[in-house]
Amino acid sequence: MATRRHFTQEYKDQAVSFVIYSGRSIADVARSIVINETTLGVRVNKARGEGRTGSSELSEPERAELERLRGDYDQHVAFRWRRQTHAVRQVLTEVGQPTLWLVFRAATAI
Repeated sequence: MATRRHFTQEYKDQAVSFVIYSGRSIADVARSIVINETTLGVRVNKARGEGRTGSSELSEPERAELERLRGDYDQHVAFRWRRQTHAVRQVLTEVGQPTLWLVFRAATAI
């Protein structure tokens, strides 16, 4: 027989906030935090009825900062990818397996 799980009020509020402010579906959030979808849906609908909505628009400076940070992140990821693939190629060439480089590239194609 399964035992009933108990969650703190803070945990429940965070789960509801996650649905409202992340834009993810109730089902998706419920699966990710392993709780019943119906239970979470009832709590989210109650919160929305009380006026909690996730419609906070970004101001122009905030939006510009977000775009700048996303660009910086994309550049960082691309740089790390190039550095790592170069290191793998160098190692494979040094150990006399240059053909494995082609296998590596095919397996990790972005």
